[in-house]
Amino acid sequence: MSGTPREVAAMLGGIRKVRPAISAGAIEALLLVASGVDSSAELQLAMQTNRQYVNRCLSLLTGRGRVGQRALRSNLSLVQRRKHPHRRGLALELTANGCELIGSTFGLSLTKEESQCV
Repeated sequence: MSGTPREVAAMLGGIRKVRPAISAGAIEALLLVASGVDSSAELQLAMQTNRQYVNRCLSLLTGRGRVGQRALRSNLSLVQRRKHPHRRGLALELTANGCELIGSTFGLSLTKEESQCV
């Protein structure tokens, strides 16, 4: 997946509209899930960071977040977790919102068979 700076900026603007408090790490995680990384362990390796940071990024992308001690929930998730079909644990995949955002930014027509889309 590659794009011009303008395309990447457009995608970041789209993410900001959906999830205004999203971090750069969460955006990196979103792009990695879109490119085929389908587990938290693989995401941790790809991002070269610790499990706690990956889980925090995934919480934002799945529509959960925190402001101080208060938990927030959103229906505008970009990634979802489900039971992994081939291994123990959970698999990561883009939601319809995530597929639309990635697809429109990079001019792709993403289907479930071609990507990690739900």
